Amino acid sequence: MRERLDLAASGGIVLPGGEVVSVSRLRSLGMLLGTNDGWQTLYGLLETDPRSNAFRYDLARALPFSARNPLYFLFHESSYADGHATRWSADRVEPDDFLADPTLLTGEHVNQRVSVGPATSAPAARSRSATPTRSTSPAANDAEAVPRAGAPCVIKMS
Repeated sequence: MRERLDLAASGGIVLPGGEVVSVSRLRSLGMLLGTNDGWQTLYGLLETDPRSNAFRYDLARALPFSARNPLYFLFHESSYADGHATRWSADRVEPDDFLADPTLLTGEHVNQRVSVGPATSAPAARSRSATPTRSTSPAANDAEAVPRAGAPCVIKMS
C-alpha cells in the first residue's frame, strides 16, 4: 500500500479517464471491505503493478464516488443527516491515528479531501461544497411522506 500511496502523492497514478488519483481517493478503497468479496478486489489491486494498465483500469472500477454516479457522492453525506447539516462530519470525527497513518484505509467517509477532483467535480462543483453545510434539507425519514406518495409499501419506524 505504501508504494501506491507514494505514487499517488507524486501524481503518478492516472486513471484511464484522466483523473490523477490523490492519496485520499486511494485510501477510500477501504469501502471495498464493506462488501462480500471486496477484500479480493483490494488484494488484487495490492498485488498488481501500480504502473500497469491493469492496475489503472481495475482501480478506476474499484474506487467509490465516480463521475458516472455524481448524485451518489452528493447525497451520500447528507443521507445520514436527516434534516441537519453534517458540517463534514468525517473530517470532524476522523481519529488521530487515521490522520497520522495514510496506510489506514478510510472507506466511504466523505470528507473534504475526497470531495475534490475530476471524478466528483464535473456536474456538481457548486453543490459539493454546500451540501454538508446545508441545514434546510428535509428529513430523510419522514413517516408521513410515504403514505402521501401513494406507493404501496410497508415501513417500520422505530
